[in-house]
Amino acid sequence: KFVNCKLTGTKLMESYIGNTLFENCKMDYVNLSGSNIKESTFEHSVLSSADFVDCSLTKIMFSTNDLENASFFDTDLKNIDLSSNSFEMIEVRSEHLKNCTLNQLQALGFARKFLQIKVV
Repeated sequence: KFVNCKLTGTKLMESYIGNTLFENCKMDYVNLSGSNIKESTFEHSVLSSADFVDCSLTKIMFSTNDLENASFFDTDLKNIDLSSNSFEMIEVRSEHLKNCTLNQLQALGFARKFLQIKVV
């Protein structure tokens, strides 16, 4: 359990993280690339510009975090609910958003990016 921790820029590449709570943590620029993260929760934390590149995410909960500019490149977000989190854009491939839960503004942002449409 990590509560009220400052983890800015921490390098946790290729880690195994299981049954872990990150609550009210400052985790901007944290690097979790290549990690296997299971049954863990990120809640009320700052994860802006965090790297979740090529991660395996199983039973993960993201709740009311700042995910602005976080990278989920090559990470499947299937069955992940991002709807309560704040971001204008995260880095992710469109095929990895399948069955991911988003709010209306997030979905609109991805529609603009991937479908190259204009909304008026």
